[in-house]
Amino acid sequence: ARRKAEEVRAHLRLGLGPVGDVDRLCDLLGITVLRAQLGDDLRETISGAFFNHRKVGFSSLVNLDMMPGRRRFTVAHELAHALFHSDKEPYVLSFATKDPRERFADAFAGEFLMPTEGVRRVMEEQGFGPKISDPADVIHLQRFYKVSYATALVRLRQARSLKPADYDRFKQ
Repeated sequence: ARRKAEEVRAHLRLGLGPVGDVDRLCDLLGITVLRAQLGDDLRETISGAFFNHRKVGFSSLVNLDMMPGRRRFTVAHELAHALFHSDKEPYVLSFATKDPRERFADAFAGEFLMPTEGVRRVMEEQGFGPKISDPADVIHLQRFYKVSYATALVRLRQARSLKPADYDRFKQ
């Protein structure tokens, strides 16, 4: 998933910084992004869905009842389904439960929105790291990459820039 996200970013010439308008990127790739209020309890509803209609083409549905950072992540998650799963299934619903496609799409979305190498460069330029010990630095990266705080924490843990104990503490 990480390599695929890097390849897509390179193809779109996004560099290592934040993705500007992820909806515009989807539009350029022929993916229509739709939004609807589907409820805020992700134990009972979906965060998003992907549909490949034989006449309409690729469409993604994003739950409007989620926070902006989560909605942005969902668009990138559904982008992964469009690019890598649309040849096998006409639709994919993104539930909280994880199958291999969902884990792949989550990993792709995280790397696509907050690339590991880009994060390391920002940390170096800002003079913190390689391990983060202050939650303010997480917030700085979260805002820079326009992702949710939860996504920033997960990405920093995946990049081994956050100790497990700090990850648990910062979640609080």
